Amino acid sequence: MSKKKSRKKSRKKAKPKRAKKKPAKKRAMKKRPKKKPAKKRAAKKMAAKKMAAKKRPKKKPAKKKVRKKVKKAKIKRAKAKKRPASRPKTRPAPEPLVPPGTGGLLVVLSGPSGAGKSTLARELARAESRIWRSVSMTTRPPRAGEHDCIDYIFVSREEFERERAGRALLESAVIHGELYGTPRTPVVERLLQGRDVLFEIDVQGAMQVKKKAPEAILIFVRPPSRAVLETRLRERGTESEKKIQARLGAAAEEILRARAYDYLVVNDDVERAVSEIVSVMTAERSRVRRRVGLPW
Repeated sequence: MSKKKSRKKSRKKAKPKRAKKKPAKKRAMKKRPKKKPAKKRAAKKMAAKKMAAKKRPKKKPAKKKVRKKVKKAKIKRAKAKKRPASRPKTRPAPEPLVPPGTGGLLVVLSGPSGAGKSTLARELARAESRIWRSVSMTTRPPRAGEHDCIDYIFVSREEFERERAGRALLESAVIHGELYGTPRTPVVERLLQGRDVLFEIDVQGAMQVKKKAPEAILIFVRPPSRAVLETRLRERGTESEKKIQARLGAAAEEILRARAYDYLVVNDDVERAVSEIVSVMTAERSRVRRRVGLPW
């Protein structure tokens, strides 16, 4: 009996073993997802970026014209790299109207209308016997006191256009709606005779003469002031108020182009202006390039 009682007691005393409760922290740690390695995270980010880029609206393509221009520019650059460096093209200098050392001087007087070019030309022809005054051709009507073939050769527009088309003019220009030009043949003839040829032409014509005859001496005749120029134009009594204002406006533009000339003479006194031009011509005759070829 004693053994049975002891067994019962031991059974009562022996309680069933319960599983130990784990601490709360450890359970919480288990619930958290394990951190993935850095490489996998970077790959995931890249994939997410690509997906976002795909979802974004695509940019509109550039216009075809712009693309063509870019392509052409690239092709030009590629060709420029392949090509060897080429020398810049130089135009041959124009030949003089007459051989150097065999002819006279070619002097061009230019300036605004009313500067006194015609007056100076007449006085120069009187002062120097070797000067031949070139007579220009024009379509404008003659003024009071002007004579045909002495002051100007007065022609119709049809005749002027015919002469210009046949290259018979050394220079031509449109001035205030009228045509002006200089016949070439008489100029060359006088130069070959050893005479000095004097032109009275506008700025446009002077630039043309310089291109065709680089030996030409360009002299710009300037009035002393705008007020004096206006007075001279009004004293003529041949132009309307509208034409006078147009000539004054053109004069301002022509004076700005005086830097393209070789010499400038202010015509405030006729005698002094004539003396200056004669001095210029004397000095030009003594230039070495004009003396080359003279007989010894």
